Formats: sequence, structure tokens, C-alpha cells
Amino acid sequence: MRKIVNCLVLGLLLLVASGAMGTTDYSIASGSYTANGNWSTSACGGASCGCTPGSDIVICSGTTITFTGDFIVGPGGNVSSLTVNTGGTFTITGSLEFKKNSTVNVAASGTINVGTSFANDNNSNTIAINGHLNVAGAASFGNGSTVTGSGSVSVGGSSSGGGTVYGGSPGCTNCTLAITLSSFTAAYNNDAVLLTWISATETNNQYYTIECSDNGINYSLIANVNGAGNSSSPINYSVTDVSPNSGLNYYKLSQTDFDGNRTVLGILPVAVNISVDGLKVFPNPAKNNCTVSFNDKKEESFQLTVYDYMGREIITRTLQTAIGINSTELDISGLSPGLYFVALPANGHVLNTKFIKN
Repeated sequence: MRKIVNCLVLGLLLLVASGAMGTTDYSIASGSYTANGNWSTSACGGASCGCTPGSDIVICSGTTITFTGDFIVGPGGNVSSLTVNTGGTFTITGSLEFKKNSTVNVAASGTINVGTSFANDNNSNTIAINGHLNVAGAASFGNGSTVTGSGSVSVGGSSSGGGTVYGGSPGCTNCTLAITLSSFTAAYNNDAVLLTWISATETNNQYYTIECSDNGINYSLIANVNGAGNSSSPINYSVTDVSPNSGLNYYKLSQTDFDGNRTVLGILPVAVNISVDGLKVFPNPAKNNCTVSFNDKKEESFQLTVYDYMGREIITRTLQTAIGINSTELDISGLSPGLYFVALPANGHVLNTKFIKN
């Protein structure tokens, strides 16, 4: 009897230990980060797990995964570790942050595209970029941080900080700064999308390219616009998409120099004929209760979901909306302190926001 009890105790201990360990998920198809069918828990090319990503992710060769919003790697973030294999692409429409004790490996010909800003936090020193890290906005390299490898880091905005990049110090000594953008905006009005950008400086810049996608993966050309070559004065540019797709559109601005090198400068999502917008959570941070609010232009029904930083569903609620401002209160008193995400699928896309539980 004692032997049976001991075996049961050992089994429970092993179960608890395995549950405490992070899971690794591999991208097996291109598409949205939150799409369950794009991930496998076994290996690249493995069977779909029907799950959302866990604590460690691998972007496999030949796949492009798009995350809408801001992404954090490290303690309390979206994942603990990020690997991009050769030929894999991870596109983030918002900002990207590598926290201390995060682990990032980008293999040769692997790519991370960042739509806004990038930060490698103080003393974040397990970051290896042998492929490409393309940052549309500003980049911050915290004191004591390092980026190692033999790839490239391209920054569209300013760079700052006391960290090192490929041995250069301080800041982004070895980054490519062909274009410094002051702004990149997109606005939907009168059945068209107006895209405008301002370059603060240009170096060896042959032309810009504006492309559009309805899924953040497959892009079609909207226009090429001649660059200024070399300039140290602000220059205004604009392009109008007169036939945007209904739903969520992703607009990519890139730049090609006279040597044929191409750099992505930014990716902006634009909602066209979408009824729901203005998703927010308050108070934020919250302790026992919080309110989720959004604006709806019509009456409809859909499901609101709260995920933890591991991508696990924590709260689900079916909402019947009214025209105008809608709100629902969430009891979060039983949740552990940390970062949580709110997802609201509507009109063929997903609105996302985040909040902190104290």
C-alpha cells in the first residue's frame, strides 16, 4: 500500500513539475498569431494543436506570423523566448520589447518586422540576431544590453541607449539608418485611405513602396514613390488608396536604396467599414473589477475573451450590443496579478487591448 501511495505522490510531483514548465509551440502555417490552426506543440511541420501559443514560440521556415498590437518577450510578457528559423518571418504591427532574462534567436535569413518602436531593456543580454530585425520607429538599447550575431538591425527612427549592437557602443552603432521618419500615418475618409509620411533625413534612397494586405501576410502593390536620394531636410510624401478592402487593411511602407537593399519602415492597420472600434479597459491597472468598453455602429452579437500572457482563455462572455458606447464589467478578483489581453472578434478581424491585474 505504501508503495502505491509513493508512486501516486511521485506521479503528482511529476505532473506538477511538467505543468510548471513552459510549452514550445511551432508555427506550421502563415497567418494570425491568435489563429489556433497555425501552431503545433510537436515540431515544425507537425500536427496542429488547435491551441494558441504558449511560453516559447518558434517561427518555422516558410511561415509568416503576424501579431496585431504590441509584443513583449520575457517575464510577464507574451512569451518567454522567441526563435525565428531560417526563412521564417514574424511581423508585429505595434512595438516590440525584449525584457531582461528574455531569450531571442533569429537565424540567418530569419526576419522580425516591427511596425513602431523597439526596446532592448537594461541588461537584456541573451539576444542573437543572425538574420534581420527591421524597426520602423525608434530603437532603445538599455544599459548593459547586448545584441550579438552576424545579421542586421535596421532602424527607421532615432536610436538611443548605452547597450551594444554587434559590439558597437553606445546605442545602435552598427544599425542601418538610410531613412529617418518623422511620422507615418493612415486615415480612412470618403471611401479612400490617405497615407502620409515625412522623412527627416534620407541617405542613398531611391524610392518608397506602399503595399496593402487584408491579412498582414500577402501584400499587393499600391504605389512606388521616388525618394530624394540624399536629404537632410524634412520632405512630405503621400499616397491614396482609392479601393481599400472592406474590413481591416494593413499598409506597409518600405524603402529601397540605390544598391537594391529594401527596408520595411512601418506597418499600419486601418479599419474600413468596420462597425466596432474604441476598445479599452479601465481602470488599468485594476484589482477586483474592471470595465471593458467599445463603440458599435450597429446591433450585433459576438464573444469577448480574456487571455493570460500564455494565451490561455481565462474569461469568455457573449455580448449583445447596442448602437453607441457599450460596456461590460469583469470580475477579476480571482485572477493572479500580471498582464492580460482582451480580444473582441468583429467583422472578420480581432480588436485587442491589454490590462494589468494588481
